[in-house]
Amino acid sequence: MPSLRPCVDARRVARDSQNVSDASTNDAPHAGRVPDLGALQVALRRSVQSAIRRHSEPHGLTVEEFAVLNALRARGSGSVTQVARALNYDSTSVSRSAFRLTEQGLLNSERSSTDRRVVVLSLTDRGDAAVREMVEGVDDVYRQLLAGASPDDLEGFVKTIETIRTNFQSME
Repeated sequence: MPSLRPCVDARRVARDSQNVSDASTNDAPHAGRVPDLGALQVALRRSVQSAIRRHSEPHGLTVEEFAVLNALRARGSGSVTQVARALNYDSTSVSRSAFRLTEQGLLNSERSSTDRRVVVLSLTDRGDAAVREMVEGVDDVYRQLLAGASPDDLEGFVKTIETIRTNFQSME
């Protein structure tokens, strides 16, 4: 069965992207091919989720639950809505994850003292220890995934992703 993963030649992508830029200034239609960002995103997302799953499942956690814990590790505490926005998840799924994580003793979940409708989440000591252990493992896998990429490659990759996000936001 053929692989569905896109085969990407970084030089071709850069050349094609430049051709598209040149084409847009010259008004020449179809002068360059645009890389299939959707296929690249799916392949990258699967690789990242697989790395996370490898380290979250032994703790009995889903990728989404790991993401909630990791977001709270980064921010200290936050409302369900704040965590959902930070992760680009819907509040209902974060609330469901928070309930399961609270049941497992990994999260504290308390009503806000200023607005009883708001649920504030924070890591328990056990949750903090678990997420730190998982992050170490995930970071090791990320290093393996990025092996062979130069610092310039990584800087260019991050800059390109940021440019795509900025361009998308300006389209909304």
